[in-house]
Amino acid sequence: MNRFAAGFVRRVTGVANRPRRDSGVTRGVYSYPAKFQAHLPAELIRQCSRPGELVLDPYVGGGTTGLEAWLEGRRFFGVDLNPLALLLARVKTTPVDPAAARAAAATVVASPVHREVLDEDDRQCLGAVIASEVGRIAAAGDGMEPPIRDLIRLALLHSVKMAGRRDFDAPSIIPLFRRRVERILAGLAALPEGGHPPVFRRGSCAAMPEIPDGAARLVVTSPPYKDLDVEYGLLQIQRPGRSKRSRLIWALLGEPPLSKTDLCGGRGGAYWERLVPALREIRRALAPGAPAFFWTGFKTTADRDRFVAELDAAGLPAAHLVPASLSDDRVASSRSTHHGRATGMLSRDYLIMCS
Repeated sequence: MNRFAAGFVRRVTGVANRPRRDSGVTRGVYSYPAKFQAHLPAELIRQCSRPGELVLDPYVGGGTTGLEAWLEGRRFFGVDLNPLALLLARVKTTPVDPAAARAAAATVVASPVHREVLDEDDRQCLGAVIASEVGRIAAAGDGMEPPIRDLIRLALLHSVKMAGRRDFDAPSIIPLFRRRVERILAGLAALPEGGHPPVFRRGSCAAMPEIPDGAARLVVTSPPYKDLDVEYGLLQIQRPGRSKRSRLIWALLGEPPLSKTDLCGGRGGAYWERLVPALREIRRALAPGAPAFFWTGFKTTADRDRFVAELDAAGLPAAHLVPASLSDDRVASSRSTHHGRATGMLSRDYLIMCS
Protein backbone atom coordinates (compact mmCIF):
# COMPACT_ATOMS: atom_id res chain seq x y z
CA MET A 1 0.00 0.00 0.00
CA ASN A 2 1.33 3.48 -0.91
CA ARG A 3 1.17 5.56 2.27
CA PHE A 4 2.87 8.64 0.81
CA ALA A 5 0.53 11.49 -0.13
CA ALA A 6 1.19 13.32 -3.38
CA GLY A 7 1.92 16.56 -1.53
CA PHE A 8 4.52 14.83 0.63
CA VAL A 9 6.25 13.34 -2.41
CA ARG A 10 6.37 16.74 -4.12
CA ARG A 11 7.80 18.38 -1.00
CA VAL A 12 10.48 15.74 -0.49
CA THR A 13 11.38 15.81 -4.19
CA GLY A 14 11.94 19.54 -3.90
CA VAL A 15 14.10 19.15 -0.79
CA ALA A 16 16.18 16.39 -2.41
CA ASN A 17 16.86 18.58 -5.43
CA ARG A 18 17.81 21.76 -3.56
CA PRO A 19 21.40 21.14 -2.46
CA ARG A 20 22.81 23.52 0.10
CA ARG A 21 25.85 23.68 2.29
CA ASP A 22 25.45 22.00 5.66
CA SER A 23 25.69 24.56 8.46
CA GLY A 24 24.64 25.05 12.05
CA VAL A 25 25.52 23.07 15.18
CA THR A 26 28.15 20.45 14.25
CA ARG A 27 26.93 19.67 10.73
CA GLY A 28 29.96 21.12 8.97
CA VAL A 29 32.83 20.05 11.23
CA TYR A 30 34.18 17.47 8.75
CA SER A 31 33.14 16.48 5.25
CA TYR A 32 32.59 12.72 5.15
CA PRO A 33 32.71 11.21 1.63
CA ALA A 34 29.44 10.52 -0.22
CA LYS A 35 27.18 11.78 2.55
CA PHE A 36 23.71 13.14 2.00
CA GLN A 37 22.97 16.68 3.10
CA ALA A 38 21.41 17.27 6.49
CA HIS A 39 18.27 19.11 5.39
CA LEU A 40 16.90 15.98 3.70
CA PRO A 41 16.97 13.57 6.69
CA ALA A 42 15.82 16.46 8.91
CA GLU A 43 12.72 16.88 6.75
CA LEU A 44 12.01 13.14 6.63
CA ILE A 45 12.38 12.84 10.41
CA ARG A 46 10.01 15.75 11.04
CA GLN A 47 7.40 14.49 8.60
CA CYS A 48 7.54 10.74 9.25
CA SER A 49 8.14 10.27 12.99
CA ARG A 50 7.08 11.67 16.34
CA PRO A 51 9.20 12.91 19.26
CA GLY A 52 10.56 10.01 21.29
CA GLU A 53 10.21 7.46 18.49
CA LEU A 54 13.22 5.44 17.34
CA VAL A 55 14.97 6.38 14.08
CA LEU A 56 17.37 3.83 12.61
CA ASP A 57 20.33 4.38 10.27
CA PRO A 58 22.09 1.09 9.46
CA TYR A 59 24.81 2.89 7.46
CA VAL A 60 25.81 5.75 9.75
CA GLY A 61 28.42 7.40 7.54
CA GLY A 62 29.04 10.90 8.87
CA GLY A 63 26.36 10.62 11.55
CA THR A 64 24.01 12.99 9.72
CA THR A 65 20.77 11.15 10.48
CA GLY A 66 21.74 10.60 14.12
CA LEU A 67 22.43 14.28 14.69
CA GLU A 68 19.19 15.36 13.02
CA ALA A 69 17.18 12.80 14.99
CA TRP A 70 18.58 14.20 18.25
CA LEU A 71 17.83 17.78 17.19
CA GLU A 72 14.23 16.74 16.44
CA GLY A 73 13.75 15.00 19.79
CA ARG A 74 13.82 11.41 18.48
CA ARG A 75 15.74 8.43 19.77
CA PHE A 76 18.37 7.06 17.40
CA PHE A 77 20.46 3.96 16.81
CA GLY A 78 23.05 3.58 14.05
CA VAL A 79 25.71 1.14 12.88
CA ASP A 80 28.75 1.44 10.64
CA LEU A 81 31.86 -0.62 9.88
CA ASN A 82 34.14 2.36 9.37
CA PRO A 83 35.96 3.65 12.49
CA LEU A 84 36.23 7.09 10.85
CA ALA A 85 32.45 7.22 10.55
CA LEU A 86 32.05 6.43 14.24
CA LEU A 87 34.74 8.96 15.20
CA LEU A 88 32.94 11.71 13.29
CA ALA A 89 29.50 10.72 14.56
CA ARG A 90 30.73 10.74 18.17
CA VAL A 91 32.46 14.10 17.87
CA LYS A 92 29.37 15.69 16.29
CA THR A 93 27.11 14.52 19.11
CA THR A 94 29.25 14.44 22.28
CA PRO A 95 29.46 17.66 24.32
CA VAL A 96 32.82 18.43 25.93
CA ASP A 97 34.03 21.00 28.43
CA PRO A 98 35.31 23.86 26.21
CA ALA A 99 37.98 24.93 28.68
CA ALA A 100 39.30 21.37 28.91
CA ALA A 101 39.30 21.01 25.13
CA ARG A 102 41.18 24.28 24.62
CA ALA A 103 43.73 23.27 27.24
CA ALA A 104 44.15 19.93 25.47
CA ALA A 105 44.67 21.67 22.13
CA ALA A 106 47.35 23.87 23.66
CA THR A 107 49.03 20.81 25.17
CA VAL A 108 49.19 18.80 21.95
CA VAL A 109 50.64 21.57 19.80
CA ALA A 110 53.39 22.18 22.37
CA SER A 111 54.11 18.52 23.10
CA PRO A 112 57.65 17.21 22.47
CA VAL A 113 56.48 13.59 22.14
CA HIS A 114 56.00 12.12 18.68
CA ARG A 115 54.16 9.17 17.12
CA GLU A 116 54.86 8.30 13.51
CA VAL A 117 51.53 8.14 11.72
CA LEU A 118 52.76 9.21 8.26
CA ASP A 119 54.73 7.16 5.77
CA GLU A 120 57.79 8.45 3.95
CA ASP A 121 55.81 9.64 0.92
CA ASP A 122 53.40 11.51 3.20
CA ARG A 123 56.30 13.25 4.90
CA GLN A 124 57.88 14.25 1.61
CA CYS A 125 54.59 15.66 0.31
CA LEU A 126 53.72 17.57 3.48
CA GLY A 127 57.23 18.67 4.37
CA ALA A 128 59.28 18.11 7.50
CA VAL A 129 57.67 20.82 9.64
CA ILE A 130 54.07 19.77 9.04
CA ALA A 131 54.96 16.08 9.33
CA SER A 132 56.51 16.78 12.73
CA GLU A 133 53.39 18.68 13.83
CA VAL A 134 51.16 15.80 12.80
CA GLY A 135 53.24 13.31 14.78
CA ARG A 136 53.28 15.51 17.90
CA ILE A 137 49.53 16.14 17.90
CA ALA A 138 48.85 12.44 17.30
CA ALA A 139 51.10 11.34 20.16
CA ALA A 140 49.90 13.88 22.70
CA GLY A 141 46.25 13.17 21.94
CA ASP A 142 46.61 9.44 22.53
CA GLY A 143 46.56 9.65 26.33
CA MET A 144 43.50 11.87 26.62
CA GLU A 145 39.99 10.79 27.55
CA PRO A 146 37.86 9.71 24.55
CA PRO A 147 35.60 12.76 24.02
CA ILE A 148 38.51 15.21 23.91
CA ARG A 149 40.87 12.72 22.25
CA ASP A 150 38.28 12.19 19.50
CA LEU A 151 37.88 15.93 19.01
CA ILE A 152 41.66 16.38 18.76
CA ARG A 153 41.94 13.55 16.23
CA LEU A 154 39.14 14.86 14.04
CA ALA A 155 40.61 18.39 14.08
CA LEU A 156 43.98 16.91 13.08
CA LEU A 157 42.47 14.90 10.21
CA HIS A 158 40.67 17.97 8.91
CA SER A 159 43.90 19.98 9.09
CA VAL A 160 45.86 17.39 7.12
CA LYS A 161 43.03 17.16 4.62
CA MET A 162 43.27 20.91 4.01
CA ALA A 163 47.06 20.81 3.96
CA GLY A 164 46.84 18.11 1.29
CA ARG A 165 45.39 20.52 -1.26
CA ARG A 166 47.61 21.59 -4.14
CA ASP A 167 47.12 25.26 -3.31
CA PHE A 168 48.13 24.92 0.35
CA ASP A 169 51.40 26.71 0.91
CA ALA A 170 51.38 27.64 4.61
CA PRO A 171 54.44 26.53 6.60
CA SER A 172 52.39 25.02 9.45
CA ILE A 173 49.04 23.35 10.16
CA ILE A 174 48.82 24.65 13.73
CA PRO A 175 46.63 27.66 12.84
CA LEU A 176 44.33 25.34 10.86
CA PHE A 177 44.19 22.92 13.77
CA ARG A 178 43.35 25.64 16.31
CA ARG A 179 40.59 27.03 14.10
CA ARG A 180 39.06 23.60 13.60
CA VAL A 181 39.03 22.94 17.34
CA GLU A 182 37.19 26.24 17.84
CA ARG A 183 34.77 25.40 15.01
CA ILE A 184 33.91 22.08 16.63
CA LEU A 185 33.50 23.66 20.07
CA ALA A 186 31.17 26.33 18.67
CA GLY A 187 29.04 23.63 17.09
CA LEU A 188 28.94 21.54 20.24
CA ALA A 189 27.79 24.54 22.27
CA ALA A 190 24.64 24.67 20.12
CA LEU A 191 23.63 21.04 20.74
CA PRO A 192 20.46 20.44 22.76
CA GLU A 193 20.64 19.78 26.47
CA GLY A 194 19.08 16.50 27.50
CA GLY A 195 16.75 14.76 25.11
CA HIS A 196 17.89 11.52 23.49
CA PRO A 197 21.59 11.58 22.52
CA PRO A 198 22.11 9.20 19.59
CA VAL A 199 23.62 5.76 20.06
CA PHE A 200 26.26 4.56 17.57
CA ARG A 201 27.84 1.13 17.36
CA ARG A 202 30.59 -0.16 15.13
CA GLY A 203 29.72 -3.29 13.23
CA SER A 204 27.63 -4.76 10.45
CA CYS A 205 23.98 -3.86 10.01
CA ALA A 206 23.29 -7.46 8.99
CA ALA A 207 22.86 -8.06 12.73
CA MET A 208 21.41 -5.40 15.04
CA PRO A 209 20.40 -7.32 18.18
CA GLU A 210 20.11 -4.07 20.14
CA ILE A 211 16.88 -3.29 18.25
CA PRO A 212 13.84 -5.42 19.19
CA ASP A 213 11.59 -6.62 16.39
CA GLY A 214 9.55 -3.73 15.01
CA ALA A 215 11.00 -1.14 17.41
CA ALA A 216 12.13 1.40 14.78
CA ARG A 217 9.52 3.81 13.49
CA LEU A 218 11.62 5.22 10.68
CA VAL A 219 14.71 4.31 8.64
CA VAL A 220 16.73 7.03 6.90
CA THR A 221 20.00 5.81 5.45
CA SER A 222 22.48 5.90 2.57
CA PRO A 223 23.81 2.41 1.75
CA PRO A 224 26.99 1.87 -0.29
CA TYR A 225 26.92 2.63 -4.00
CA LYS A 226 27.42 -0.48 -6.11
CA ASP A 227 30.63 -0.62 -8.20
CA LEU A 228 31.79 2.75 -6.94
CA ASP A 229 35.10 3.31 -5.16
CA VAL A 230 34.80 5.96 -2.47
CA GLU A 231 37.88 6.77 -0.40
CA TYR A 232 36.31 6.38 3.02
CA GLY A 233 39.59 5.47 4.71
CA LEU A 234 42.25 7.48 2.87
CA LEU A 235 43.25 11.13 2.69
CA GLN A 236 44.49 12.60 -0.56
CA ILE A 237 47.67 14.68 -0.45
CA GLN A 238 48.38 16.66 -3.60
CA ARG A 239 51.36 18.69 -4.63
CA PRO A 240 52.23 20.07 -8.08
CA GLY A 241 52.87 17.10 -10.30
CA ARG A 242 52.11 14.60 -7.58
CA SER A 243 49.10 13.04 -5.82
CA LYS A 244 49.03 10.25 -3.26
CA ARG A 245 46.54 8.64 -0.91
CA SER A 246 47.63 8.61 2.71
CA ARG A 247 46.72 5.93 5.25
CA LEU A 248 46.92 8.47 8.07
CA ILE A 249 43.37 7.74 9.26
CA TRP A 250 44.12 4.10 10.01
CA ALA A 251 47.46 4.88 11.66
CA LEU A 252 46.00 7.64 13.80
CA LEU A 253 43.11 5.46 15.01
CA GLY A 254 45.36 2.42 15.48
CA GLU A 255 43.16 0.31 13.22
CA PRO A 256 44.09 -2.20 10.50
CA PRO A 257 42.85 -0.84 7.17
CA LEU A 258 39.55 -2.20 5.95
CA SER A 259 39.31 -3.26 2.33
CA LYS A 260 37.33 -1.33 -0.26
CA THR A 261 35.02 -4.32 -0.46
CA ASP A 262 34.16 -3.82 3.21
CA LEU A 263 33.89 -0.05 3.03
CA CYS A 264 32.21 0.28 -0.37
CA GLY A 265 29.96 -2.76 -0.34
CA GLY A 266 31.77 -4.74 -3.02
CA ARG A 267 31.39 -5.12 -6.75
CA GLY A 268 29.26 -7.39 -8.89
CA GLY A 269 27.55 -10.22 -7.06
CA ALA A 270 29.45 -9.54 -3.82
CA TYR A 271 27.47 -6.31 -3.43
CA TRP A 272 24.13 -8.12 -3.46
CA GLU A 273 25.42 -10.82 -1.12
CA ARG A 274 26.14 -8.13 1.46
CA LEU A 275 23.05 -6.05 0.82
CA VAL A 276 20.37 -8.74 1.07
CA PRO A 277 21.00 -9.76 4.74
CA ALA A 278 21.16 -6.09 5.71
CA LEU A 279 17.78 -5.38 4.09
CA ARG A 280 16.21 -8.33 5.89
CA GLU A 281 17.57 -7.09 9.21
CA ILE A 282 16.25 -3.61 8.52
CA ARG A 283 12.82 -5.06 7.78
CA ARG A 284 12.91 -7.02 11.07
CA ALA A 285 13.79 -3.92 13.09
CA LEU A 286 11.24 -1.66 11.38
CA ALA A 287 7.67 -1.49 12.68
CA PRO A 288 4.98 -2.83 10.32
CA GLY A 289 3.79 -0.05 8.05
CA ALA A 290 6.61 2.30 9.05
CA PRO A 291 8.48 4.07 6.23
CA ALA A 292 12.09 3.62 5.12
CA PHE A 293 14.12 5.96 2.91
CA PHE A 294 17.27 4.90 1.03
CA TRP A 295 19.53 7.49 -0.61
CA THR A 296 21.86 5.90 -3.14
CA GLY A 297 22.90 5.91 -6.78
CA PHE A 298 23.53 3.49 -9.61
CA LYS A 299 25.74 3.31 -12.67
CA THR A 300 23.14 1.33 -14.63
CA THR A 301 19.36 1.07 -14.74
CA ALA A 302 19.76 -2.70 -14.30
CA ASP A 303 21.42 -2.14 -10.93
CA ARG A 304 18.74 0.32 -9.93
CA ASP A 305 16.01 -2.17 -10.83
CA ARG A 306 17.83 -4.98 -8.99
CA PHE A 307 18.08 -2.80 -5.85
CA VAL A 308 14.34 -2.12 -5.98
CA ALA A 309 13.65 -5.84 -6.48
CA GLU A 310 15.78 -6.73 -3.44
CA LEU A 311 13.90 -4.18 -1.36
CA ASP A 312 10.63 -5.78 -2.40
CA ALA A 313 11.91 -9.29 -1.65
CA ALA A 314 12.95 -8.14 1.83
CA GLY A 315 9.48 -6.76 2.56
CA LEU A 316 10.38 -3.12 1.88
CA PRO A 317 8.46 -2.34 -1.32
CA ALA A 318 9.50 0.86 -3.05
CA ALA A 319 6.62 3.27 -3.50
CA HIS A 320 8.56 6.09 -5.18
CA LEU A 321 11.96 6.66 -6.75
CA VAL A 322 12.83 10.33 -6.49
CA PRO A 323 15.72 11.27 -8.83
CA ALA A 324 18.12 13.92 -7.52
CA SER A 325 20.60 15.52 -9.89
CA LEU A 326 24.05 16.26 -8.51
CA SER A 327 25.90 19.46 -9.25
CA ASP A 328 29.37 19.19 -10.80
CA ASP A 329 31.13 20.07 -7.57
CA ARG A 330 29.13 17.53 -5.58
CA VAL A 331 29.86 14.80 -8.13
CA ALA A 332 33.55 15.63 -7.85
CA SER A 333 33.79 15.93 -4.09
CA SER A 334 31.39 13.20 -3.08
CA ARG A 335 32.19 10.58 -5.65
CA SER A 336 35.98 10.78 -5.65
CA THR A 337 36.15 12.17 -9.18
CA HIS A 338 38.34 15.00 -10.38
CA HIS A 339 37.41 18.19 -12.17
CA GLY A 340 38.24 18.39 -15.83
CA ARG A 341 38.19 14.75 -16.87
CA ALA A 342 35.46 12.28 -17.75
CA THR A 343 35.13 9.47 -15.24
CA GLY A 344 31.82 7.82 -16.03
CA MET A 345 30.80 8.39 -12.41
CA LEU A 346 27.37 9.26 -11.15
CA SER A 347 25.55 12.47 -11.96
CA ARG A 348 22.30 11.45 -10.26
CA ASP A 349 21.24 9.91 -6.98
CA TYR A 350 17.88 8.47 -5.96
CA LEU A 351 15.82 8.76 -2.84
CA ILE A 352 13.90 5.49 -2.69
CA MET A 353 10.78 5.79 -0.57
CA CYS A 354 9.57 2.48 0.86
CA SER A 355 6.11 2.10 2.30
